[in-house]
Amino acid sequence: MRFVNFVMSPEGMNLFVKKQGGLPSLPDTGFAVDPSLTELSRFIRANRTVPFMDQRWPNAKVQQTMLSGLQEIFSGQSTLRSLLKDMDSDYQAGS
Repeated sequence: MRFVNFVMSPEGMNLFVKKQGGLPSLPDTGFAVDPSLTELSRFIRANRTVPFMDQRWPNAKVQQTMLSGLQEIFSGQSTLRSLLKDMDSDYQAGS
């Protein structure tokens, strides 16, 4: 519990985020956002996105389809349009 309390403190969160290269999951930690993440942090503060998009997906199949579909795109076996269609189908299937 001491470790969890430390990581969830402003000091611990800032140290973790600095080493990880991401954004703090706690508001008001005083963390200076890396300029490359400034735009993303604006979207998060406005509740227009979350750090991990799959947290709100209705099932695990959507992510698996995305990961395998990206491999197929990079290997020339599929297209972005096809991948998005497959992901939409999996998403619409729900949980």
